[in-house]
Amino acid sequence: MDVAARIAARDSSLRILGDNYSGTALLWLHPSLLGRVGFDARMEQYSTSELAAYFDFLFRSGPHWQRVTRGYGIIVASRLRPSFAAALARLPGWHVAYQDGAGIVVVRNGQP
Repeated sequence: MDVAARIAARDSSLRILGDNYSGTALLWLHPSLLGRVGFDARMEQYSTSELAAYFDFLFRSGPHWQRVTRGYGIIVASRLRPSFAAALARLPGWHVAYQDGAGIVVVRNGQP
């Protein structure tokens, strides 16, 4: 989470997409990111289609599970679901900025 916050600090236009384990924790640890972390249920309300896209992403449902990543430059995910983290590491158009036993940070290609 610290790596994602440092990357985001370099470019204030970057938005962060967290999984169900990391999004809220990221905001607790780095409150300066408020408004830049997607799907923070405490602060935003989402349409049915936006929620469906997010759940497809979390569970890699369907052929277009990554459509929710549009508009985001950073994805942070826990390794509590190893297959999800592995799928993020292989996501076309993204690269791994950091990973360890606890989680992974991927950044859209062309971002800092």
